[in-house]
Amino acid sequence: MEFHSFSVNEVLRLATRKWIFDYIPKNKVWAEVGVFRGHFSDMIHHLAQPSKLYLVDPWQKLGKYFGFNSPYDDFGKLSTAFAKEEVENRAKLYKCKTIIVEQFSLDFCKRIKEKVDVIYLDSSHNYEMTLKELPALASILKDDGFLCGDDWHYYPSNRHHGVFRAIHEFIKENNFQVIAAGPGKQWILKRAPEYDSPVTKK
Repeated sequence: MEFHSFSVNEVLRLATRKWIFDYIPKNKVWAEVGVFRGHFSDMIHHLAQPSKLYLVDPWQKLGKYFGFNSPYDDFGKLSTAFAKEEVENRAKLYKCKTIIVEQFSLDFCKRIKEKVDVIYLDSSHNYEMTLKELPALASILKDDGFLCGDDWHYYPSNRHHGVFRAIHEFIKENNFQVIAAGPGKQWILKRAPEYDSPVTKK
């Protein structure tokens, strides 16, 4: 049986990401965009108890290997096919309807036939792509839905700081607001309430 190690730091960080589920009602339709090996998918299944779960990742569309060459992908030895198979095996144990989608995020947004309640974004980790993904994902989100994700890195020196930048540019141009950000580099957005203008017309 083939085995691939996983970053100890990432395993430990999983526990610090749990808090976002306190903000989100159970039994909702979820889409996890950027699934990798499905570790966070397990948390979504167990803690959010979704009624339906889309697991979206390009996997083999990226090529044979992920190319991180770090503990995250077993120093380049983890194949995209193995990661997808691991997710498929995890999903067999889920109680909710689970749909595995091997597509890039923008293609998924064009092809999905329903609106979803919660989207968790953990895909490109860079500014340019995240800035494209956020409005595309917002277009398939229900009006009262939650758009959340990973990589809330405040410091510009961090290699994933681009996600933080993209989120702030997105909320400046769209009717969204940050409702929480914190441990485990997690963030949650919702559409902002549309209040009447405070200026009284004469």
